[in-house]
Amino acid sequence: MAHYIDKQSAKEFMLETLSRITLEELEQIQADLRLKVDRMKALVQRAQQGQFTDADFKMLLRCVFATRRRVDKIVQQYSADYFARQVRQLLHEEQPVGWRVQTFFNAFPEIPETLRYDLTSEILFYSDPEKYWMWTRWMWDPNTKTGSLPLVLMEKFSLDAGSPGEIYEKVGEAIHHLREIGKAPEIPSFLQTAFGAYTYLACVYVIYTYTVLRMRMTQEFNKVMPKLPEFTRRLLGIYSLEEIKHAS
Repeated sequence: MAHYIDKQSAKEFMLETLSRITLEELEQIQADLRLKVDRMKALVQRAQQGQFTDADFKMLLRCVFATRRRVDKIVQQYSADYFARQVRQLLHEEQPVGWRVQTFFNAFPEIPETLRYDLTSEILFYSDPEKYWMWTRWMWDPNTKTGSLPLVLMEKFSLDAGSPGEIYEKVGEAIHHLREIGKAPEIPSFLQTAFGAYTYLACVYVIYTYTVLRMRMTQEFNKVMPKLPEFTRRLLGIYSLEEIKHAS
């Protein structure tokens, strides 16, 4: 199943990752992601139970890296009740997940579509990390054709599709292949966990970004760039845990 992964590139990125971050730091990132699951799941459950308040709405948006800076604008455009109804439909399993993703995506036309990718998938993923998967812009941006996933995929595996719902399903297939190679003895076992693939892909994105910036920016600018552990935490939405700790 893992034949769609460029194993050589994946291993090279892994070696580069481990030269910039310790296994202990990677384990702590995953522990903090479990904390985020607990808090996000509590907020989602309130939406499912019809107990979702304006404060819950703001808190959920702050937990998602892509939407945390647009909280005030989004809550002016959509009510907590409306958002909760869309969440309930997103998690209603009678319909295929791709259809549900597309329906949720279409329900918020005032939110930039690149933010909707992240918001939709994070609600799904953090509600049940073993059942759903994440799709963020830094993993795959269908508009710019960039992200960390293409850097470790073989060219024969295409992430292109006609709609966000279809892309979400393709990203899920790619994540499945990536977790399969985590079973190889030379790959650290953290890649097999529910959070390992995303921690790794965030690290891949950071390393790629460093490479691009090093070629384009001044040495002074490169010096102020955050280190890999901090940058990775920011991408995963766990850099500042205080709000997340009080989200429930």
